[in-house]
Amino acid sequence: MFANHSHQSNTFRILEEKFKVLSHQLCSILAGEGIRSQGYKPGLPYFSSLSDQQKQFSIDKLQFYIELCIEQNAEGYSLKDSPTFMWRALKRIGYVPTSDIFSEIQEDHVIEIYSKDSVQIFRNLNFFKFCSYTFEEILCIEWWNLYSRSEEMSDRIYQATCKIFQEGCVEKFNPDVPSHIVQETQSADCLSMEFSMELISPLFVNKTAEAVMCLERVRLINS
Repeated sequence: MFANHSHQSNTFRILEEKFKVLSHQLCSILAGEGIRSQGYKPGLPYFSSLSDQQKQFSIDKLQFYIELCIEQNAEGYSLKDSPTFMWRALKRIGYVPTSDIFSEIQEDHVIEIYSKDSVQIFRNLNFFKFCSYTFEEILCIEWWNLYSRSEEMSDRIYQATCKIFQEGCVEKFNPDVPSHIVQETQSADCLSMEFSMELISPLFVNKTAEAVMCLERVRLINS
């Protein structure tokens, strides 16, 4: 039993160290783009509460984002070039977008990708301009526990995703989610922001919608 406990402790230390190293690396990358960020809370309280499999999944997502950033820069593109950054991410993930969605992307858009089961898979660089959460919190806490908004707006967003996943919509559309207030609920800064979702578009695997891309505009109210 002691040996097993020792093995578990060693496994945790290895995973913890990997997460810390990658978090520092991503902080450095974002700092190079003028974006301040924080990797994790002292003691990694949220990461520590995960199973080993979940810990590895969080590490893999960090590694994935860092690799995208490195590839983007290596090929001479800015990380702020959202169309090329998003295209790179979609190719790596294996999602096929609608043919016209990239013509809609503007420089100030916050772009998020959510899977069919409501997991945030990707976010562009602009996302971090309006986020005071650590990478640990983003990756280890379900997104619906990170933010609050009115029930009406939550329902409108849900109905928009239903239009894709349940009704089979295959084109981008305006989700009819007007500007509203969204607030961080668990961060130290508890940022409030004015949020509007301008477009939502399906992402396909073998012609079946498996995720959605959301084009949003965000304005900080307090910082």
